[in-house]
Amino acid sequence: MSVLVLYRLLTIILDLPRQRNVAFVASVLHILTPASLFYSAPYAEALFSLLNLTGMVHYALSKATARDGGSPVREDIYKLSSGLIFASAALIRSNGLLSGLIFLYDAAMYLPRIASEQLSIRDVTRIMVTCVAGLFIAIGFIGPQYLAYMDFCIRENGSDARPWCEGSIPSIYSWVQSHYWDVGFFHYWTLSNLPLFLLATPMLWLLLESSVTDLRSCVQRPLHGRSVTSTPGTIGTEKSTVGAHSFPELAFPQLVLAVTAITSFHVQIVNRIASAYPTWYVMIASWLVDGKTTQGTVLNSQKGQWFVRGIVIYAVTQGMLFANFLPPA
Repeated sequence: MSVLVLYRLLTIILDLPRQRNVAFVASVLHILTPASLFYSAPYAEALFSLLNLTGMVHYALSKATARDGGSPVREDIYKLSSGLIFASAALIRSNGLLSGLIFLYDAAMYLPRIASEQLSIRDVTRIMVTCVAGLFIAIGFIGPQYLAYMDFCIRENGSDARPWCEGSIPSIYSWVQSHYWDVGFFHYWTLSNLPLFLLATPMLWLLLESSVTDLRSCVQRPLHGRSVTSTPGTIGTEKSTVGAHSFPELAFPQLVLAVTAITSFHVQIVNRIASAYPTWYVMIASWLVDGKTTQGTVLNSQKGQWFVRGIVIYAVTQGMLFANFLPPA
């Protein structure tokens, strides 16, 4: 189902000249994802991907409704529902919290108007709705940890309380990650883990490159809609930036995911958890779709083909190793 949701998302955020082809190819790539084994099993990855992409669809529909001058009520309902869906994703995987960066970007875009006291009543409403949607995600992330705190730290007597209960921020999630899996800032930077960093390098490069491309190519646009200006380097021009689309804020979660993967957790798992983020699919799909026009894009097409081959090989190899309790996960 997440394949269909991804296709729907891309038909909203991509401009018409390349919308259908790129959206279709990107959706096919989602079938060939490095996490394909996990997506075909009763595992958290598949449900997280479905919820995360669905939340992005509702967010994009909210922005599209505003752009087209649609009903403010419908716009707000879409945004609030996206927050609830992202919150559900955060219940399943902690990296769902990163989707809150989308709403943080939305709120930050209003800072110049706030500073100049040029906010309209509708602007104030949008800010409030955005904050509530972001609050939903925070509740989805903090809620299970609060329940764990109440169960293990409050209801237990002092002698039986776990060590994490005494922390300045008593988070069972952070403690389990650190205590059992040695997750922490630069903890994974050891010589023995170098092969795992090399294994994750292609995906990390894709995440970083597609995110930076999106953020660099975006132009000034209305606060509640898409870009209305077409300049060289943007979608809709003959020299469009490969992989860019009209909602650069969707790149923030995967950008931060890549940075935290490099610095703070088991880097090799980025190959599967990245599958729930759309921007890098768009970049590879753009390489493949636009690859028959100029010499530069032909080279990009060849690069895209090599990435697809690598994804398939990795998915098969990872599946066999994981089924036998061997790394990489």
